[in-house]
Parts: sequence; structure tokens; C-alpha cells
Amino acid sequence: MKTSAILRCLIVLVLGALVLGTGLPAYAGATVVPIPPGPDTVLPEYIGAAVKAHPLPPHRVPQNPSLGPNPFNHDHNDSWMSDTYNIAGPLGREPEVLTNRMVEAHRNPDTTIFHCPGTTADSHGRLVLSCDGVGEWSLVLVDPVTLEVLAYKYLPLTDLKTALSASYLYIDNQDRAVIMVPQGVDDQKVVKIQLYRQTGLPGDLGFALDAEYDLTDYVPPGDKINGVLPDWQGRIWFVVRTLASVGVVDPATGTVVAPLKLEGEITNSFAMTRDAAYIVTTKYMYRIELGPDGALQVIWQAPYQNINTQKPGQLSAGSGTTPTIIGNGRYVAIADNAEQMHVTVFRTEPQLNPADQLLCEVPVFKKGKAADENSLIGTGLSMIAYNAYGYDIAQVYEKSMSMHNEPGIARVDIDPNGKGCHLVWENDDVQLTDSVGKLSTWTGLVYAVTRKYDATVPGDGNFGHDVYYFSAIDFRTGEVVWERRIGTGFAYDAWADLVIGSNGTAYLLEFGGLVAVRDTR
Repeated sequence: MKTSAILRCLIVLVLGALVLGTGLPAYAGATVVPIPPGPDTVLPEYIGAAVKAHPLPPHRVPQNPSLGPNPFNHDHNDSWMSDTYNIAGPLGREPEVLTNRMVEAHRNPDTTIFHCPGTTADSHGRLVLSCDGVGEWSLVLVDPVTLEVLAYKYLPLTDLKTALSASYLYIDNQDRAVIMVPQGVDDQKVVKIQLYRQTGLPGDLGFALDAEYDLTDYVPPGDKINGVLPDWQGRIWFVVRTLASVGVVDPATGTVVAPLKLEGEITNSFAMTRDAAYIVTTKYMYRIELGPDGALQVIWQAPYQNINTQKPGQLSAGSGTTPTIIGNGRYVAIADNAEQMHVTVFRTEPQLNPADQLLCEVPVFKKGKAADENSLIGTGLSMIAYNAYGYDIAQVYEKSMSMHNEPGIARVDIDPNGKGCHLVWENDDVQLTDSVGKLSTWTGLVYAVTRKYDATVPGDGNFGHDVYYFSAIDFRTGEVVWERRIGTGFAYDAWADLVIGSNGTAYLLEFGGLVAVRDTR
């Protein structure tokens, strides 16, 4: 940690002590407890060199009026699930690393995991996080500069898959956090969509329940809501995982549109345009609309290649990707579940011949060794996919070990004439964790958390100890241009989110807590 970072932490500690000593209301997070850096390593702190920004054409996603401002309202940035920012991220100019375990928000003092797969930001630029672990689940508000915990709200304890589903919270146009919350267990479980507003003044912030909608009747025992998202009219859409149904809540009346049953299971979230939702199940890619009669209807459904086997690194026997809308709304893209995985693109037009719905299937990564459990990054006519094969998310809470997945990141473009797609580049030398990667059109860089191994330190298996880096990858070439080490060991692994704040800082949500990477010059 640099001297400036140490001084900043000391100042925060002193100020926190002074506030507590006066009896005045203190921030919920008056201290910052860093994540332990992990075992020493011979691997370098910094690799590569700082770069100049090479801007790309701005990414254009319509602002959903029911959401907070793009690109901070959802894990995947917006209702098109683009994972793309039109703001700057770090350029590698002597980047510093700051961390916070966020201990104030821990319900379980013995927890070794407190990571936040649900990551958004409010209108003030503060991080709004859904954080979970063993005996943990909280809604957390964090200062983007100091990384202090400003407020937190304990949420009902839940299982891993429900916590995964709850990562799909969003910020609405009133700065409220909208999240799926189950209460109770199994056949006594009550399932609700809850809306939390922020309360209080600086120094005494909190979360309060502002509205809720009971969906218990629409979620079978043992099942769960796997994603929520508003449409342009302010109605809240939701999808149910195993049942594979989609429903809509009208907040104006509190009524629920009769859910529509689809085929397969829905194991990720979904994308929303002005007039349709795009949902992928383990069987089909769907376009769903609310018809003139107010009922949900399938406009089209299209199959994709699927070996019907759950690959290591995926949560289901189907596509692991939330659909991504690209090409000014003309296309929707996923990664399929074929033995040879493809980036698969469909035309969104509602009245095509079914045989014409599929635009292309582009193979990526090694046959039999490829899986993707995250939304594709999408901008213009370009998509970025990465390989998570072998990253066994289901084991995360069962044993504290890092996941050794196959390497690979690739870019696929739709041909300008709209008649096909092609592979632009594939880099099979870089191993990404399953954290959601992000693109900055301002810098022209794809940001990701990557893993290397230090064979001089004993580690899991024959790999040596895990060493984690924040890495910047050139969008145009696929070359890794610079990397900054963030730490070693399990605490710096994650399948959560990577976020770029409006201040240009990158935030990484690791198993041990929150990591920030920012340029210092």
C-alpha cells in the first residue's frame, strides 16, 4: 500500500474516533479495515506501462426513465446489459490500491467472505451494494472516495443461489434500491420485491423500506426470483428461476399480471428495451411483450446450441449469460452451451421468419473447455466474451479455495452489412476470474480481474499460490497493456462485479471485501 493510502486510512481512523468521542452521530463506517494483502509473492506489483486514452465511439443505450441514470443503475450498467461506460477508467498511471473489509456491515463476526455481487450507484455517486457471505446478506452504502461504510441494512439470511439472484438489484428513478427478498425457508418462504430508500443526513444515513410487493403466490416452494427490471412505463418485471415464468407488477395498482410460463429454467437476469423483454432459458431465447389486452405474450422464441449438461463454471445446463442488446437495438446476444461454445446473435425484429431470427454463431475458446457465466460486454456491433470454464461457483461457500478456470477472452463483431459475424481477436493467454468485466469507451480498455500463480509459495494443487491483478486489455487488439497487483489468496478472488465510478476509480468486489484501483497522476 502506498504512503498516501496509509495516511488516508489513518486520517479516517482519527476522525472516526473524534466523532465517536463527541457523542455526535458517527458514520456507520467510521473506520476502514483493509483486506489483508495475503502471503508475500515474488510476482511484480505492476506489469506493463501506462497508456494514453484511445476513445471508441460512444456507446448509445436509451435511458430507461424508470431507472436511475445510465450506467450506474444495474450490475450490467443499464437495461440493455451492456457492461459499458462512456466515462474514463484508470490508464495505469501509478495506480494505487485501497481496500475495505466493510466490517461494520458484517452480521457474522467470524465471516471469511463478504463480497457484493450486486453493485450499483446512487445519484450522489455512492456505491449501493448487495453483499453476502456465510451467515450474511446486507444492503450496504459506501463512500466512493474513502470506501467508508455509510449505512447498511441486514437482509434475511438465504442460500447461495438466492444470494446470486439478489445480485440483480437495480436503482430506480427515485434513488431507491429495488431487490428481491425472500423471508423464511422452503414452504414457509415469503417472497417479495422490496424498495429501499435512503434516510437521514450525512453522518446518520440509513435504509428504510419504502414499498414492497408480495409475490409468494407466484414462486413455488424452493424456487426463487432470478431477476427484476422495470420497463419504460414503470412496471416491474420479474423472472422465476426453476418455474421459468415471467411476471409483471404494476406499482400504480399493486396488481400482478398473470405470469407467463416459458420452457426450461431461467438462471440469469434479462434485458429490456422500450417495448420488449429479452429472456434466455436453458431451452430458448425469447422476446416477450405485454400485449394490447395487458397479457404477456411470446413474440418469438429461438433455439440455441445446447449439450444440456451443466459445465464446470456454470450454474445450469444452458446459456450462462444474461442477454445483451447491441446494434442500436437490432440484435440480442448470448453465449450458448454447445461443446464448442459460440457467441450467438439473434435479430430482435418481431416479425421475421423463425429461420431468419438467428444471425450468427461464432466459435470461441477451446472445444470442450469453454463456458461463460456472465453477460457479454456489448457496444456498437462488438461483443466481448470470456472463459469461466472450471470456475465452480457452487463450491465457493463450501471450501475456501480459489477456482482454477480455463483462460481466454475474445471479441466478436457483427458485420457492418448485418449479414453475419466474425472473430476479431482471441487472447488465450490471460486467465480471468468470473468477475464481470467492463469496457470504457473513453479509454478504449476492457477492465478485468485476472489471476497468476506464484510457484515459490505453496498453494492449491500444482499451481502455486494465487496472485490477483486488476488488468487493462486493449479493446482493439486483445493485448493486456498493464496490470496492477491487488493481493494474493482467496480474499482477492471473486465472481462478483467490477465497477467504474463517475470519479474514474475502478471498484472490485472480492471475497474479502471492497477493492478500489485509481490512478495517482
